[in-house]
Amino acid sequence: MPESRQLTFLEKLAGEKSDVQAVQLAAARRALSAAVEQLDQLQRYETSYNHQLGDKLEQAMTIDALRGHHRFMQNVTNAVRQQELEVARRKAYADAIERVWQETERRRQGFRVLADKATEATRLADSRRQQKTNDEFAGRKLLQTNIGF
Repeated sequence: MPESRQLTFLEKLAGEKSDVQAVQLAAARRALSAAVEQLDQLQRYETSYNHQLGDKLEQAMTIDALRGHHRFMQNVTNAVRQQELEVARRKAYADAIERVWQETERRRQGFRVLADKATEATRLADSRRQQKTNDEFAGRKLLQTNIGF
């Protein structure tokens, strides 16, 4: 089994890697949040312009204005679809980074557990060695007392 200090070093390296990934994950989540907000805004525009069309149709709209509004709505609809794709792409990216970060955290925790076990094994071995030394010393002292030295 590797020594405790080696495992602690590996834990530290995994921790540093995890910290970098956590920063990347936070940035990916912020970008996802911004993309979702932009999508929401585009969908609100789409809904608003559809309501405006209804109002304009009630007030008698020219054919050219209707065509213009229709072209504009196609552009808005295309923008919504593109933004939906962007949101999906950013979500997939954030999810991928999160999985990598979680795996690194599992490794970090694994190194921590192994380091703790190695430290405990070393402490136990030292304790046994000390007990053996004390027993030998006590045995010699008893022998010396019984022999009369």
